[in-house]
Amino acid sequence: MALPSLPTEGGNWAAWGAAVHNAVNAAPSPDPVLSNFTYDAATGNLLSYQEDGITITLTYNADGTVATSKRGSGPTRTYSYSGGNLAGVA
Repeated sequence: MALPSLPTEGGNWAAWGAAVHNAVNAAPSPDPVLSNFTYDAATGNLLSYQEDGITITLTYNADGTVATSKRGSGPTRTYSYSGGNLAGVA
């Protein structure tokens, strides 16, 4: 948890106090629950897993880089590379 910086001379102490109160009392965002991992036996690549009960599927290019990902019934994301580095996600 990061607290706001102290106000400078003549600064707004009431606003600072409210910001500290909000930071201290803010509910932490929960980490996703990951489960049900499946792997390709030949390559060891992760093929799918579940995040909070929603299945994420992955496909791979011949060089082992991720080609696509899909979260549940959502759109398929396609990954492009340049020189072995991720260049884009569509």
